[in-house]
Parts: sequence; structure tokens; C-alpha cells
Amino acid sequence: MILCMPTVGQKVRVLDGLDWTFKLYQEHRNQSLYEHIGKPLLPEHRRSYYDDYVGGRKAIEDFHAGKTDQPPPLKSIEVTLPAGSILTIDRIYLRKGAGEFDSITFILNGAKLPGKKGALARVRFWVKLDDVNDGKLELL
Repeated sequence: MILCMPTVGQKVRVLDGLDWTFKLYQEHRNQSLYEHIGKPLLPEHRRSYYDDYVGGRKAIEDFHAGKTDQPPPLKSIEVTLPAGSILTIDRIYLRKGAGEFDSITFILNGAKLPGKKGALARVRFWVKLDDVNDGKLELL
């Protein structure tokens, strides 16, 4: 395996012949991709911080009270981008001792929003590093 650390602004492509399936976490920074695929997050006036996590308020309170040593996982859905999709790296987050937060934020180039003919949207979303490293993306 050859290691190549990408830089912010670098483009990547989903490999030809391989669709890329990853977990899209229910979190406000992923809202534009949720909307793009037609599964909007709950309206803000009906949402709270706790709604993003499996187990909701009780799971978060148990973690903060020290009853569990790991935070509850974020809710997620599986999303598949087709082969040939072009993405731009917008943010890389790596932090020693906090590997559960390692992620890369992408911008999906040329995404069209439902109901808007020909209108291009800025679709920005983040993916955990484990899903990025599954071997289905190539640097351009």
C-alpha cells in the first residue's frame, strides 16, 4: 500500500465500475446531502441535539454522568454515490486520542437539487475516515 495524504482542495473520484457506499450521519453539517437525496433532516423547530444520537437524551445523559465510557453513536443512513462521481476535499479532521471523530468533509461537484432544473447546488458532507479508506476513491 502506498500512502498519499490528500490536501484540502484536491479532487477525488469514485473508481470506475465501483459505486461508493458509506454511512451518512444525522448531523447538521450533512444536511445538504440529506436534502439532495430527498431525505431531509427533521425541521429545526422539531429537533434537538439529542435526536442525532441512538438512544436520544437518556444515552447522552448516561454518557455525561459517567455511566458509560463511550458516547452513543450518531444515527446514520447508507448512501451510495455512483462510479465516476467527483468530490473535492473541503476539510480533513484528525485528532490524537479522538479517532472516533476522524473524518473528511467533501463537496459533491455538479450536484443537482431535486425540483431545480439545471441548478447546481453546493452539497457538502462529511464521512468517517473508515468509510473513506475502503479503497473506492482515487486522487485526481
